Amino acid sequence: MRYWDEEIALLRNRQKKRRYVNSMTGMYAGERLFHFRDIELSEGIHVRIPEGFDRMPSELAEKKFPSIHRPQIILSDSEGSICLTFSLYEGSAGEPEAVEEMLESFRQILKGFQPSIRFTDSGSQEDGEKMRGWIGFISSSLDGGIYNVLSLVRLRRHSVLGMSSCPEQEMGAWKPIMLEVLATIEEREGEHETD
Repeated sequence: MRYWDEEIALLRNRQKKRRYVNSMTGMYAGERLFHFRDIELSEGIHVRIPEGFDRMPSELAEKKFPSIHRPQIILSDSEGSICLTFSLYEGSAGEPEAVEEMLESFRQILKGFQPSIRFTDSGSQEDGEKMRGWIGFISSSLDGGIYNVLSLVRLRRHSVLGMSSCPEQEMGAWKPIMLEVLATIEEREGEHETD
């Protein structure tokens, strides 16, 4: 009898999770439901991120990203194990093909820098004046594998270079959220334009 109860509970849980599929409804990472909030990265550039993500304290950012060329904006969960980073640049990355070419260049640089990197997947999408592309890969750290999504978003007036990361064992739970965050990056008309 208990078998059917467990099966019904499992089906109800799956059905409940199907309602939470994007940044507007919320999304699950494992068994935890994350609702999203809108933040402004820079004048007129917005992104929706999971609630509970905040700017990483500078001391931790310096340890986690020891280069002086660390990302401009570093957000993380309360434990610091899941990170979303963004660097913004004036001007567009060019034609849609340029985004894919730049990502391929990043792939070659990463492979040269750390030959043990395992590339997992990639994708791109053009949506009006916005073009986004990404590369997924697993890198090594002292704590084990890290799943990363390196992304480039070409907007009308800006380009956004992003990097999201989580422990490799949480990749299945976090990859959909990382890609949803990437999809929400936008340049809003009329907000802080300087033309």
